[in-house]
Amino acid sequence: TVSITVVGASGDLAKKKIFPALFALYYEGCLPEHFTICGYARSKMTDAELRNMVSKTLTCRIDKRENCDEKMEQFLRRCFYHSGQYDSEDNFADLDKKLKEHEGGRVSNRLFYLSIPPNIFIDAVKCASMSASSGNGWTRVI
Repeated sequence: TVSITVVGASGDLAKKKIFPALFALYYEGCLPEHFTICGYARSKMTDAELRNMVSKTLTCRIDKRENCDEKMEQFLRRCFYHSGQYDSEDNFADLDKKLKEHEGGRVSNRLFYLSIPPNIFIDAVKCASMSASSGNGWTRVI
């Protein structure tokens, strides 16, 4: 299982570049069978609102093969949202619980993609490290 958390998910970089790039990887079959994408940001948002926001930026720009709309829907069903502060271990602990639910007891590999200003990288990484690292797999930060 790979759980990808986009930290700063409500920002322009995430909307315009990161989510479309993750969809392109999914579309081409480059993501594992069991993966989850979780948007994490300070904004209050539901899973449905995140999916709606992301859906507006996804395209089948790679080519015009069949079933692109179906692939988009499959991708969006794997996208979830969690609201929290970037400097809160408690908020990242809540994120950890949510990720564990989606990981379903499988070995969990976690990737944190930072789409936030550099001046808050350290706080976010410290909190993710202390409260949301994988307990039985790898954890990486981009």
